[in-house]
Amino acid sequence: MYVHLGNNCVISSQDIIGIFSLKEDPGIMGYVKEMEQKGKKAVRLCSDENVFSCVVTRDNIYLSPISSVTVSKRTRFNTIKEPSDQ
Repeated sequence: MYVHLGNNCVISSQDIIGIFSLKEDPGIMGYVKEMEQKGKKAVRLCSDENVFSCVVTRDNIYLSPISSVTVSKRTRFNTIKEPSDQ
């Protein structure tokens, strides 16, 4: 299944390791910068002042304008489904 993170960005829900709220943990940006220094790519889907959530995947860190609660709900309800083989 796929999850829309905002700004026309859609990722596979299977790739998601964690979803974090910047409102609840503003220190997450320090983690993002540390991971960028280690070679992990941070995909900014909006300006820094509009970031509400941080979605960590195997390959990237996504900074999304969509709240972590909404992103989390999208992973549970599978709002965007893969095309069927039928």
